[in-house]
Amino acid sequence: MANLRPLPKVREFDLARDSLRDLNFFLHKQAVAEGFSHVRVINPDGAHSVACGLDAHVDVQIHGHVGYYAAGMNQHASVTVHGNAGPGAAENMMSGRVHVKGFASTAAGASAHGGLLIVDGDASLRCGISLKGADIVVGGSVGSFSAFMAQAGRIVICGTPRTHSAIRCTRRSSMCGAKSARSAPTRASSPWPIPIGRR
Repeated sequence: MANLRPLPKVREFDLARDSLRDLNFFLHKQAVAEGFSHVRVINPDGAHSVACGLDAHVDVQIHGHVGYYAAGMNQHASVTVHGNAGPGAAENMMSGRVHVKGFASTAAGASAHGGLLIVDGDASLRCGISLKGADIVVGGSVGSFSAFMAQAGRIVICGTPRTHSAIRCTRRSSMCGAKSARSAPTRASSPWPIPIGRR
């Protein structure tokens, strides 16, 4: 009995009733100070900028679809979207973990420096564009110009990359990134990454 841990304090926000400003203010200023490690968000109804700019070890569970820039600029936090995410999910993430259980729209993980982004479904255009060190795992496919201008980091695509995707794996590095236009292979000779888990 001595090894039992107290249950974590959980705060719930209903965005059909509570304002997005109140939610983000709580996540930024009050959650850690008041001892809340878990936050549950219901009825997001496609709201933009949900759980943006977090800088604390807090677990945020969002039950529903979100709009632009969900969990953008994340540091340390774990954010799970039980639905689809609009453009710019986890953009410029520095650390932590963002998990989209559905599909992600344009520019998921754009310019992310660190952390892990997981998309269970497909990701649209420009997934991981200008990637700077984060890891991205996509359960489905990615759209055109994914990993375009990528400088560091890794993208694992379990589906099939679309045409014009900039992803090319090199033998010298485990990073999947973009080659410059001068050295890029022709489309016919481009060695696409082998899809994982699907044949």
